[in-house]
Order: sequence, then structure tokens, then C-alpha cells
Amino acid sequence: MTIGDLILVQGQQGIIGMLKELFDKYDCDKGTEKHHYYKDYEPYFEDVREEPLNILEVGTFKAASTRAFHEYFPNATIYTIDIFVRTKPEDLDILSEERVKWLKADSMDASLVTKMKNEWGNVKFDFVIDDGAHWPEANRLTFENIIPFVNKGGVYFIEDVWPMDKMSQSELAHPWLTSKPDRYDMMKHIRFMNALDGYEKTVYDRRKETNCGDTYIIAVTK
Repeated sequence: MTIGDLILVQGQQGIIGMLKELFDKYDCDKGTEKHHYYKDYEPYFEDVREEPLNILEVGTFKAASTRAFHEYFPNATIYTIDIFVRTKPEDLDILSEERVKWLKADSMDASLVTKMKNEWGNVKFDFVIDDGAHWPEANRLTFENIIPFVNKGGVYFIEDVWPMDKMSQSELAHPWLTSKPDRYDMMKHIRFMNALDGYEKTVYDRRKETNCGDTYIIAVTK
């Protein structure tokens, strides 16, 4: 058996590499050449993969990552929030699974806290993945709404961040940012970063690896 064969077998058993296999299986961009986020997630997830965790993802869309996480964590409950404008929940069969809970809501709206409590009670999350709206104000409001629901020691991941405070002037001139100046505003970015103060933060910056300006995760430990 070659080393490659061994890695594949281990991945199928959940030892290493399984998360990428599942992201690819369900056509989730967390495992493609675009982002490579499986490299950052698997060290957090592997040792607790079979525990009865509560995992929340913000941003359901076509539920590709919902399917991947549901299969990867065999004993976890997967919670997911979306405004369900681009997709309809009734069209996503994974949302009817026993270990999947979903909520139609805007993660940026102050009413989210009440909606979550009414729908899910006093749930606490071990992991949160914010893959919803990606501009600074959206990240800040979502974080402020959801961080009270995270267990002590839980990790809140914020995906697809444009780290504006670390970017050069030429990088800040990226067409994606300049076409949306009301969203990608430096002061709003600083307010977002300030909202994370007081928490342990780890940054995963794969922009050079992927040649994608927002391949950047901030992991916040409560």
C-alpha cells in the first residue's frame, strides 16, 4: 500500500482528509482550489468528530456544507440559518433530517436572538461557521447576535474576510471592494475588528496560496 493509499483509507475512516472528501462530494467551495478551508477546520474537528456537538452555520444556500457536516459529525446536531431568498428550505432534503435544525432569519437583525430562543430554546454551540454575508458590518452584527449562544471554549469561525486593515493600497483597489464602497468601508471594518476584542483570535490567511483575496478565516475562541 502506498502512502497515498494509506491517506485515502484514513480519510474514509475520519482520521485525516475526510472533511475535504465530503466538501468535494457535495460540491462545497470550502474544499476546492478556491479556499482550502478544510485545512484549517480539520485540526479543530478531528478529535471531537464523534461527540454529540451542536454546530451552527450561518448561510445555508444549497446546503452543501450542511450535508458535509452532517456526514462528517455522526452524532452532532447541525443548525443552519439563512434568509432563504436564493433557495427554498423545502427544496433542500437535508433540512428534514433528524439531526438538522434550520431557521429562516436574517443573522444581522436584532430579532435573531429572540427567534433563536423561540425556535431552539437555550441551545449552546460548540462551533459556529459564519458563511453568511461577508462585509464587515454584516460580520459584526452577526457576531454580536450569536456569540452569546457559544459555549465557553467554543470556536466561532468567520469565513471569507477581506482583512482591510492588513491590505496594501493596491489590494484595497480590488474591483470587488471598490464596487461596494458602502459595504467595504475601513471604519466599518475597524468596528468589526473591535467587536472581537477580548476574545482569543487565530487567523488563517491562505490568500497567497489560493490567489483569492478573501480566503481568510478569523477563528474566535470564547
